[in-house]
Amino acid sequence: MRRASITVGVLLAALVVTNAFWAYRVIDAGVSATYRDVSLNDAQIALRQSLALLNAPGVQSSPRSQVIQLAQGAGDGGTPFEKEGYVWVGRLGLAFSANGNLTKVITSPEDK
Repeated sequence: MRRASITVGVLLAALVVTNAFWAYRVIDAGVSATYRDVSLNDAQIALRQSLALLNAPGVQSSPRSQVIQLAQGAGDGGTPFEKEGYVWVGRLGLAFSANGNLTKVITSPEDK
């Protein structure tokens, strides 16, 4: 009788440990999938904005407000803001020269 109780206890402990492991794996996979989806969405928005700027005729010589409006229309509708010399519109940082021409486009502050 004692041997059966020990066996059942060991099997029960093994069952709890394996179920906890699988629960952890499922939750971890769900969190990872969520981060992947957010990253993919950000990349798609940045690509859509970049293509809108590339396909626009004469974007290099267009006025600053027109370039910002073009990028904003192709993005997710966020409000543009200035930070460290770049106008951030959605996922793109736009740098303009003193006369208002587009000089550089980045996707991350580290790209400077």
